[in-house]
Amino acid sequence: MTNGAFAFSRIPMYLGMVLVALGVAISLGSATPFAFAIAVFAILDRRFVIAEEGMLAETFGDERRGYRKRVRRCI
Repeated sequence: MTNGAFAFSRIPMYLGMVLVALGVAISLGSATPFAFAIAVFAILDRRFVIAEEGMLAETFGDERRGYRKRVRRCI
């Protein structure tokens, strides 16, 4: 999929999760939830995104590499 949200971000679902965590942190008005949002991003990035991008590169080859060059991982 390369249109819609995927035209702007390769990981829109994970980006949405981080944005929700940031929204909660802002609404709580405390610094501690911001650390949670950063941890969520780091865990998602290291644990899931890297593995998924590797599998997609194997599956789609040159087409996926071209997509990675055109579209940023986040925003």
